Amino acid sequence: MTDIVTTIPIDALPPAPTPADTPQDFDSKAFALLAAMVAMVAQFNDTGSKTSQNAIATNERATSAGASATSATASAASAAQDAARLADLDELWLGAFASDPTKGRNNAPLVAGNAYVNTVTGVVRAYNGSAWVQGVGAVAGVNSLNGEAGALVKTTLAAYGITDIATGAKGAVDLNTVIKSGFYAVTTPANGPAGVTNSQLIVSCDGITATQIITDKATGALFVRAGSGLSGAPAWSPWRRVALHNDVAVPLAGGAMDCNAGNYFTETINGSRTLSFANIPSGAYACVLEVNHTSGTITMPAGTVWKGAAPTLLTGKRHLFFFQRAQLGTAGWYASAIDGYSA
Repeated sequence: MTDIVTTIPIDALPPAPTPADTPQDFDSKAFALLAAMVAMVAQFNDTGSKTSQNAIATNERATSAGASATSATASAASAAQDAARLADLDELWLGAFASDPTKGRNNAPLVAGNAYVNTVTGVVRAYNGSAWVQGVGAVAGVNSLNGEAGALVKTTLAAYGITDIATGAKGAVDLNTVIKSGFYAVTTPANGPAGVTNSQLIVSCDGITATQIITDKATGALFVRAGSGLSGAPAWSPWRRVALHNDVAVPLAGGAMDCNAGNYFTETINGSRTLSFANIPSGAYACVLEVNHTSGTITMPAGTVWKGAAPTLLTGKRHLFFFQRAQLGTAGWYASAIDGYSA
């Protein structure tokens, strides 16, 4: 900003000559006056320059003062607005109460936006215009979700907005109709793998095809199938049991081979025993039976077909039986044996 400066006073002129003066005095006064006028020119120039500088400085200060006045006006307006907001907030905030207040400030009627902190529950509650509703909890952690009051621990899919496949005991659910992606828990499902109960089901759907994966909690067996034509009546492939290269040996009880339990079975036979199959799948299935034959007669499962004559099984020996479920011709089981290993 331009500085304001002090002007230097202009010197007074000496007396001017008059007609009454003698020629000598006239000349002396005239020469002195002319010399003073020459010096006065520099003083006039200096005074004019400083006057101009002071005018510029004065204008700058006037402009700055105008801007400050405008800013002060805006600040005053903002302060007034903040004061009004603070006054509104002071009217809405009611303070601390042990129960929902029935009146606002100075016994005024409650209005939407009133709020207070409940000293019993430690939560902030707000008035929505007709009732008090749950607000912010003044406790550690979160205890509400999307306006819901209470703990966030959910025990059902429905609690998270996902439709459960069944309710209550989750009884016989038709898996042919389950095409929505998700995780489900079912018992005795209709159109599920034979013998599979108390199961966990995973469904993956892209809108065109669906894949279902189901596990049998009792045996740990895993089955999978695919479906198409989801816009109408879905067409499903047969259930296929996922093979394990390290399947466990399943001991038999009474000679019944459960196809859902595995593919390798063991049995010690010390009396007459009739072998059988349970939970036979609709597709291909093969298994091995290892027998320690100490005594008695072994009767093969119903429908067993040998290539030639059935083997003569000696007691006191170990035998291996191989079964393959027939897919062509008369239903049954293709069988072969490697018998007579030493015990």
